[in-house]
Amino acid sequence: MSETTCQKNRRILVIDDNRAIHDDFRKILCPPDLTDNNLESFERVLFDKTARVPDPIHFDIDCAFQGQAGVEMARQALAAGKPYATAFIDVRMPPGWDGVEAVAKIWEVDPDLQVVICSAYSDYSWNDMLATVGHSDRLVILKKPFDPIEAQQLAQALTEKWRLLQESKNKLNDLEKIVGARTAELQAEIAERKQLEAQFRQAQKMEAFGQLAGGVAHDFNNLLAVIMGFANLLRDTEELGAEAREQIEQVHLAGERAANLTRQLLTFSRKRDMQVRSLNLNDVIGDMAKMLVRLIGEDIKLERKFSPNLPRVQADHSMMEQVLMNLVVNARDAMPKGGQLTISTDAVVMESSHTPGQSEARAGDFVCLSVRDTGCGMTPEVQARIFEPFFTTKGVGKGTGLGLATV
Repeated sequence: MSETTCQKNRRILVIDDNRAIHDDFRKILCPPDLTDNNLESFERVLFDKTARVPDPIHFDIDCAFQGQAGVEMARQALAAGKPYATAFIDVRMPPGWDGVEAVAKIWEVDPDLQVVICSAYSDYSWNDMLATVGHSDRLVILKKPFDPIEAQQLAQALTEKWRLLQESKNKLNDLEKIVGARTAELQAEIAERKQLEAQFRQAQKMEAFGQLAGGVAHDFNNLLAVIMGFANLLRDTEELGAEAREQIEQVHLAGERAANLTRQLLTFSRKRDMQVRSLNLNDVIGDMAKMLVRLIGEDIKLERKFSPNLPRVQADHSMMEQVLMNLVVNARDAMPKGGQLTISTDAVVMESSHTPGQSEARAGDFVCLSVRDTGCGMTPEVQARIFEPFFTTKGVGKGTGLGLATV
């Protein structure tokens, strides 16, 4: 209901089977305006009448002879956005519905309609009416014959009551919308704050891991240098027998694996300086293709899907190679019985709606590197932890848990 309709609605529906009653209501509720003619002016001057009676309120009257017709008029008026504010309804209207039944039906169509029941007979007691229409502050009884001023006062009071009711409903709806919108904003702010707090705690944890990893890697490198140095000296000794030489080779191989682990620890701790330059990811992947084929083995088919005219990116070449290698190794280990590994690139445009809760993410143009395998997949619980340092689902000695942590 619009505010204008609420302020100006003086529409009244009269339902009575007597045309004379229709005419009476029109005379009472649509009187002619008082005119300031010469006689009235002379009378005010002669008798010192300074006050002037205000013009009467005019109502818009529609009439129906039967309850069924009145209900249909109320339905059409409501559908047209011009509802009636008040209805004066007679009780006896043969051969159709009586007035009480018409009230019950009309409230099914327009529950806000203010109703005045008019009757000169005692066909219904008050309790009988309550049994049909229930307790309601929308119902008033007017006994016939009634004084015209009674009808005027009821029409004025009930149309004003209807206006105030609609106004309060509109304000309540507006308030609910404001509260709903603010509640949604608060919920979004709370959710974002929780995400930021979780990211902050994760960042603190990762920083602690990084500091620990960097310290361990530094000390481990010192020990490893001694081990590898003596292993190399022993390898160059000609007096070693075959069995001893094989044992030294195993020591050297273990040292190389340890050196690789140290590099991963240093990468994770971000101790190594990054050499950022302009790269084409298609070229980076192409240069690594032969090595990746050897890395994944014969049971896995490697497929490359490169986007033409791929924009260049600013990145560290060695870091990109390591990221790609870590992703490929992880995909390979997920397909122990073979499968297909697809590496693809694409130019994408990220919108802010694609990165909710990601404080470091931003909208703009990006290059997407995708590594997809046909392996067994991951559970939601594993997906939530795959980038945590030292987390791995592989067996003992088969994974460090640092591969994806460096991605």
